[in-house]
Amino acid sequence: MSYTTVTVSANSAYGTPLAEQGDQPILVYNPSDNTNVYLSSNPSFTIGQSDNVTLRPLMTIVLTNLTDNTYAATSGVSGVQLELMPAAAVGVSPVDVAIALSALGLATSANQNTQISTEGNIEIGVGTSNNYLGGTSAGALISTAGITVAKDMLHANSGVTTELAALIASGSVTGTPGGVPLLSNAAQLISYGGTITGSTNMTLATVTQISYDGFIEFGTASAGPGYLCVSLQWESAGGYVFVENYYLICGSTGSPATVYFRGPCKGESLLVTLSFNSGITSVVINNFYMYQNSRPFTQDRWYSDGQSTITYPGFTNTAVGMNMDNILHISDPNIAASGSITYPLPMYCGRCSISGATPSNTTNYQMIIEAVSDFNNANSGVPIFNEFSNASGIISIQDQYLPKAQCQISLRNNAAAAETVNAAIVTGDF
Repeated sequence: MSYTTVTVSANSAYGTPLAEQGDQPILVYNPSDNTNVYLSSNPSFTIGQSDNVTLRPLMTIVLTNLTDNTYAATSGVSGVQLELMPAAAVGVSPVDVAIALSALGLATSANQNTQISTEGNIEIGVGTSNNYLGGTSAGALISTAGITVAKDMLHANSGVTTELAALIASGSVTGTPGGVPLLSNAAQLISYGGTITGSTNMTLATVTQISYDGFIEFGTASAGPGYLCVSLQWESAGGYVFVENYYLICGSTGSPATVYFRGPCKGESLLVTLSFNSGITSVVINNFYMYQNSRPFTQDRWYSDGQSTITYPGFTNTAVGMNMDNILHISDPNIAASGSITYPLPMYCGRCSISGATPSNTTNYQMIIEAVSDFNNANSGVPIFNEFSNASGIISIQDQYLPKAQCQISLRNNAAAAETVNAAIVTGDF
């Protein structure tokens, strides 16, 4: 057959002939964007009955194996034309689709306002019904006033931006918005100051972030030596999941010691207990602050910094100064024959390298490091490091781990004459 156009009857009682019995396959296209056409093998049919089918707007149908004639009609719409052509694949024009949507009243502000407003108010904030999607609302999204809402969101005039920022930063729309929430939203876990005369619990703190940091400043009025234990008891679901103790040497009340700390959180809540050894009667906590944050700390680090002028009660010598790389550097102390010298070390727990040397290059001294602040194990008598110099008067250890307890270092001259010893401890993890 050739390409042709057929005007369809507006009355299904008088269907328009489209094809006859035995015709070759014919493709029928309905180019109307809003009118259904009905096809039947009955020249006089009733729309909606089982003997007819619907050819919707912009649809095609292929008539094949024709054993009867085919007729077409609309439901009272005149002037609708069908396009007939040899059976082939035909694509629908996007322009035709757009025209059809417009004709049906879809994708228009007026129609959508009507449809959406019938669904009721849409809550944009919490506990506030603003009906921002309804066509009757000032600043409705589906209207020319939608620009108003966009400006409100950008400038937080409606509170939307503030609530979203608070939700991201704190987990609550009523919280405080953070600048860069994962890095800056620190929250205080502990704030304490006072004198403790026995084992003292801090307030149980809820933990919601991945890391902790802070510092403690403390001293004792006793003659010493004084040792403070800071016990971190991590809990989840009401039970302990991890307990870690840090043992520190007390400064004096006039020259308190300061220890800084940081590390990963290990539970959903934290109970901190402060206690001290039986050789003293009290410890003054000048400041104790601990915060939680989202910085990705993976190792616990407790350390003191720059405390070379502190005199620890009960110790003859002052602490050895510390910076970020160097825990200890003793330069040329002259140790008497068969004598020794002892220094309290700054607090540091982690990997380090230890070295020592004598100007005479002879094997005549010994280096001992002991975790004296761990008063629960103070009587064990087992040092964590105990080395003699080699034939050249050198000690060199690259991977030594200092414990979660502040230590002291002793240098012993085993020679028959006075000796000079240089010693250094350098941090390996910081």
